[in-house]
Amino acid sequence: MLLSHFKSLFIFTVAAGLSFGLAAASNAEDRSHRAEKLVNDLSLNAKDILSRKEKSLEERESHLIQSIGDNFHLVFIGEFVVGPDWGKMSEMQQEEFIELFQDFYLRAYSSQLGGYPEDELVIISTLKKGSKDSFVITELNRPKRQTVSIHWRIREFEDKPQIIDILIDGTSVAFSHREGFSKVLKNDGIEGLIDLLKIRAERLSAQPAG
Repeated sequence: MLLSHFKSLFIFTVAAGLSFGLAAASNAEDRSHRAEKLVNDLSLNAKDILSRKEKSLEERESHLIQSIGDNFHLVFIGEFVVGPDWGKMSEMQQEEFIELFQDFYLRAYSSQLGGYPEDELVIISTLKKGSKDSFVITELNRPKRQTVSIHWRIREFEDKPQIIDILIDGTSVAFSHREGFSKVLKNDGIEGLIDLLKIRAERLSAQPAG
């Protein structure tokens, strides 16, 4: 009787372990699929919006920026690039920074989605990173220009995938801005950084992104 009990307990434990392992593997696979779908959908959306010739290029680019913003966790990215100085900023400064940073970031990097004429974003593979992140490995092919390798780092926030970094030819956009912004913060303070973002946003809005 006792042997039978331990045998049943052993079988249950093994079955539960297998079930948990299969569920974890399935969840990781689903996460990779959601990440890949996010990048693919963004690329198709960019291609659709930027191909509408009835509107000016400026109008199309503004429409694209408005439509893709929710797919980037810009508060997370913003806090990271500011670093330790984030906690020293007032709530008003944080809000102003995020608003300016969002406009600058999306204008600067929306072109990596391959939405411009003859551009093509090709998904190569998807790699899982830890329990929440995935890297979607892509290549941006442009006529008469060198192919660009772009890795999209995507994290799940309450089961919603959002982009938290872009690696362009191996260089992290988030880390690059964090390094650059730290110098500005050291020399010119928080207001100096906000002024810099205003200038960069104005420059980007005055030139075509393609």
